[in-house]
Amino acid sequence: MNASKTASARTLGSEVFERPMREARAGCRQAKLEVRDRLPFALQQAGFDARLFPPRKQSNAPARPSPHAKTLKIRSGRIVRAQPSNQTERLMSNSSTKPATDEPNAAKLLATLQWRYATKKMDATRKVPKEKLERILEAARLAPTSSGLQPFEIFVVTDAAVRERIKPIAWNQGQVVDCSHLLVFAAWDDYTAERINHMFDLTNTVRGTKNEGWENYRAMLLGSYPQRGSEVNFAHAARQAYIGLAAALIAAAHEEVDSTPMEGFDPAALDDILGLRARGLRSVAILPVGYRVADEDWLVNLTKVRRPRDQFVTEV
Repeated sequence: MNASKTASARTLGSEVFERPMREARAGCRQAKLEVRDRLPFALQQAGFDARLFPPRKQSNAPARPSPHAKTLKIRSGRIVRAQPSNQTERLMSNSSTKPATDEPNAAKLLATLQWRYATKKMDATRKVPKEKLERILEAARLAPTSSGLQPFEIFVVTDAAVRERIKPIAWNQGQVVDCSHLLVFAAWDDYTAERINHMFDLTNTVRGTKNEGWENYRAMLLGSYPQRGSEVNFAHAARQAYIGLAAALIAAAHEEVDSTPMEGFDPAALDDILGLRARGLRSVAILPVGYRVADEDWLVNLTKVRRPRDQFVTEV
């Protein structure tokens, strides 16, 4: 093939293959930017809390690579994931190492759960950023509950004087006063017709419709729950609160915020301090959230101990 034919072939190849590929890549980048800019608005329109999605900051500074960043290489027309940066932190079997982020999503979740532990010593000088706290609370709010009744509330205690009153009735655990925020999970003391109707009416309002089957289900609950007795109903509501507590624990770990779930306190005394009974609530669990002081925490470097799977899971 002479030189002119070779040049023509190259030009044709560029027109047929290379230019469309460049345009496609440019289009993908533009679409990604448009989606990123519009996503917060769309989520807010759908009813999500706007504070959870702050606007993207503009900056002329060069992008700073994440310590967990990975690079992509093009090889023979395929995108190949390169090895993680040498700054990537490796998962270890104790809680002193932050979770690695070079694993698939499920593995990252397990690494995060491995990293978290019931923190014994918290840094009283460090505060959890508001946006992280709001996401932790939102995770608890979105937790599933029986019949969607959501029969618990969360009190966020930051008042130092109130926390000093709580500490002695919580076995003098230092996290109560040293944490950034103290979350108190309080369950309904009873299921009443008013409470049940409120949640069903709220559902109808939010969804903008009524459903015969849904209304029949409402009638069934009204005909059974209030008659069971307050202690049975409180126990049931408390179990729903624990689902929210678990969601908050996992969300906190995802945010790299430490937490310590506690039942070691006098519920009646805590109810009195916070005035819960007057609001038809009873305390179930408390959750200090904050940041560990690793060199003063006896538990941080100890291996997490759980029963092996064959002693924990039974397949039928």
